Amino acid sequence: MKLQHAILLSLSFCLTGCWTLIGTVAPTEKTATTQIVYTTHSPYMLDTANNGIERIRATVKDESGITKIYRTAYHPDIAPDAQEDTLTPIVRALGMSISDTFGPAYEKFNVVTEGISDCVYLLCVGKKLGIDLSKYAFIPVVGASNLINVCTILHGWGCNYMALFDYDDSGVNKGGEIFRNKYELEYKKHYMYLKDASEEEITNKTYKTNEVEIETLVTDLDDCLTNKGYTKCGKVLNAKWYADALEDGTYTCSSETLNNFKELFDRINSCMCG
Repeated sequence: MKLQHAILLSLSFCLTGCWTLIGTVAPTEKTATTQIVYTTHSPYMLDTANNGIERIRATVKDESGITKIYRTAYHPDIAPDAQEDTLTPIVRALGMSISDTFGPAYEKFNVVTEGISDCVYLLCVGKKLGIDLSKYAFIPVVGASNLINVCTILHGWGCNYMALFDYDDSGVNKGGEIFRNKYELEYKKHYMYLKDASEEEITNKTYKTNEVEIETLVTDLDDCLTNKGYTKCGKVLNAKWYADALEDGTYTCSSETLNNFKELFDRINSCMCG
C-alpha cells in the first residue's frame, strides 16, 4: 500500500504532552479533513470522549506472528486470551474518563477505590438507582497501599474523602488497619469496607473466610455475561461489559444487586454527611 502525504513519527510524551496532542489532533465535524492514524499502548493517548471509542481499532498478533486489525475494539473474533491484554488500555481510558479527576475535587466528595472496576460498577448501578452521581468524584487506584497514598494527599489538601477497601486480608491489613493505627483515622468516616463489617468481625478476622470484593455485590454478573455471550475475563473488562449491557438496556440489573449497592451508597452518604 502506497502512503501519500504521510508523516511517520515515533514519539514519547509525558502525561501533559499526551493530553495536548490529543486535543490537537482530535477531529471535529468542521476540521476532520485529514485522517490521522497512530498506535499506542497508553490509555492517556486514547480519546474516548464524544463516542471516540468508535474510532479505536484493536490490533492482535496471532500465534504465527500475523497482526490482525479489528474494526471495533470489542470485536467478537478477538480470542479470549488476547482480549484482556489488547483492551486493557481502552478500558483504563474509559475508567479514567468516568472518574472525572485524578486530582482532588474540592467541591465533591472524593471516593477512592482499589481499582477501576469498583468505579465502573458504582457508576453504572448507581445510575440505575437514581443516585445523584455528580456530587461524587470516584478515583480508582491500584491496590490498598496506593489507595492510602492518594488519601494522604487528599487529607493534606483538605478535601472531603473516604477510602473504600475490599473486605479481605489486603484491604484490612494493608488498608483499613493502617488508616486506624498509623494515621488514627476514623472507621466509617475516613474509610470503610465493601462489607459493612463490625469492629468485632474485623477483630475476629472474618475476612479470612468471608471475603467481599466489588464483584461479590454484583450477584448477577455471571448471568449477564452468559446472556451476552461473553467469556469471563479480567475484572475491568467484565465490569465494562456489564456496564454496557445496563446502559444499552440489553440486561436488567437484579434486585439483589440493586439492594447491595443501595446499602453501599447509604453507607458512603453517611461518611459524606458525618
